[in-house]
Amino acid sequence: MAHVPVPPPGTWIQEDFRRGRIGRTAEERDANGKIRAVQWNVERGYQLQGVVEELRQVDADVVCLQEIDIGCERSQWKDTGREIAQALEMNYCYVTEFEEIHSRTRSPEQQGGGVHGNAILTRYDIEEVYVIHHKFHPVDWEKDGENLHGEPRKGERVQIAARIKTPFTEFMAYSVHLEVFCGMLARLKQFADVVEHVKSSIGKGHGNILIGGDLNTMAHGIARLSPRYCCDRMRFRTLGTTEGEWFRKNFLEVKESRPPTNHRQMLTSFGFSNSECMVLTNPDLTDPFDCVKDYTIYNHWGLMKAKVDWLLTRNFLVKRSKMGNLDFASSDHRWLMVEGEFQ
Repeated sequence: MAHVPVPPPGTWIQEDFRRGRIGRTAEERDANGKIRAVQWNVERGYQLQGVVEELRQVDADVVCLQEIDIGCERSQWKDTGREIAQALEMNYCYVTEFEEIHSRTRSPEQQGGGVHGNAILTRYDIEEVYVIHHKFHPVDWEKDGENLHGEPRKGERVQIAARIKTPFTEFMAYSVHLEVFCGMLARLKQFADVVEHVKSSIGKGHGNILIGGDLNTMAHGIARLSPRYCCDRMRFRTLGTTEGEWFRKNFLEVKESRPPTNHRQMLTSFGFSNSECMVLTNPDLTDPFDCVKDYTIYNHWGLMKAKVDWLLTRNFLVKRSKMGNLDFASSDHRWLMVEGEFQ
């Protein structure tokens, strides 16, 4: 059905579209050891030209993207990630999460025929690429995708990471997209696999970390009324708190060097294993954006707004941060940008 070659679920590709040309501001960042990074869920590339123009204006050195379509009818059968990388002349790696099955049950805006996944773009060298497979999947897409969500699929959530080498440092970059049709506990379980990979990278001497992700931290507001988006015991237990605040309190503030004494007991009571409890301590990851005010999605006249997108760094001194696509013209998500230097 797809009009372009598609990698099957769980496999990754890498293509280098660099031509050796960089702008003056990028040269200045190199001279000062600075890196500009962007996180963005590009909504399948529905507004592909708008996405390209936004990213061209931002002029980032590394870009973490989610919801990349390849060969789907809904996005005009395009290889959206490849077209972005070509337009920006960047090095590019991508992993397929799902085969989006073409089906009469899909609306035109959801129609598949190709594949869908996550990507990392950079103007630097990609030394290694990694795929993170989850131990836990709250949604069985092959079984329930069509009946429960109107999206027949094959595959499962996977994440992509890359070891990137610049003229002045190395770092690990991650592009992450957690499950949306579950609850905050299931998402934290999935995020544990990312943290485990981060800690393994740190143990191997790769301690400079950048995670761009749509973590789907949206289980609050009117989403609580939907068992599709909030389907665990936290649905009403966290009234008065956003999922972003809960994530900050129960992961970002739980420092690996001094975890609260009751942290493991709390996670165990929520069904987390001992190994997950040990992993879910923060190895000094930080995000410079406000977990309530800096919302990146805005739906239902503002009744559903949330900071679902995160830019987490380690050993990184943020000198500047910014949000874009404020009017949601090019995607249903705003983008996040940080600029700074690894220490």
